[in-house]
Amino acid sequence: MCPKPISRLRRPSETFDLNTAQFAGVIQKLWPRNGDVYARQRISTRSHLVEDDDAQAVYANLRFPMGLVHDQPITLQSGDAIRVSGYLTHNEYMETIHRFLQAAHAESFLKGVPPEDLLSWQAITFRRTNILLNVRSLIWLHPDGKPADPQNTGAGSLQFTEVEDAVALADAKVFNHVVLEGIVARRWEYAENIFMRLAVYDRFTPLERGGMTGNRGRPRRKPHYITVRFTGGKVAGRPVTAKLKDRLRVTGTIGEQATKVTLHQALLETGSEEVVALLGRLPNADNTQEIQAQQESLHVEALSLIAYSGRQESNNQ
Repeated sequence: MCPKPISRLRRPSETFDLNTAQFAGVIQKLWPRNGDVYARQRISTRSHLVEDDDAQAVYANLRFPMGLVHDQPITLQSGDAIRVSGYLTHNEYMETIHRFLQAAHAESFLKGVPPEDLLSWQAITFRRTNILLNVRSLIWLHPDGKPADPQNTGAGSLQFTEVEDAVALADAKVFNHVVLEGIVARRWEYAENIFMRLAVYDRFTPLERGGMTGNRGRPRRKPHYITVRFTGGKVAGRPVTAKLKDRLRVTGTIGEQATKVTLHQALLETGSEEVVALLGRLPNADNTQEIQAQQESLHVEALSLIAYSGRQESNNQ
């Protein structure tokens, strides 16, 4: 009796992008959302655990799924110094027009809209996207940066691959460290800098609904979109030549970009015909171009770059 032939239709195992980050700093505030706990952490850009100079600080948002780390409830308060490790995702949220006007110091704007349109103006929201760290390891720190509990360093408990473990725990003195891989989905320039939005297919990306498959029958996933900045269009002193659909590996730090956005620009970017109609009925609509708010958004500041050669396979190609 002849043995059955070995099937050649086996689906190959999935390959994933690296996505790991490690921050150390002081918790500024905490808030709940949909059962998760969110925190705002102040991170020094010059490797100080406690940073008093606001110009030398970056503020990162952290997410503790269901308020747990390693399936254990955490105790966390404002003022706590902590080191966290995890992975980055993009976080979309809606900003109300009231919040925008507060940031622009123009709260009185709504008093000048036609009374019959007031409710419609008050309902306007703007879509915002920023970077979020999903925490998978937490260490409480003393002011000198040493673990408050030497027996609980988090080593060996991170649920990453061996390679990611080595990257995340390479140097416990690092206060701000990111390693990221992904495909260039968008590229643009602003203020002499080059920005790239990477589509990151790490092991935490969710599956598409309906069991859709991509490259070689692998399940199709929704990527995380992370923005990377190359200051002055260079990295390590060399011009950046990467283009769309290139696969990159970036090592760097979390950084912050501040931009001025006018109310007129924010309204048009909603893409709403109703908002355009509201503008058309607004007395002195040109004033919306004078109202502007400063918006801060996080990105990965590239310190080194590997541009992989040739066409790289992903789960979704």
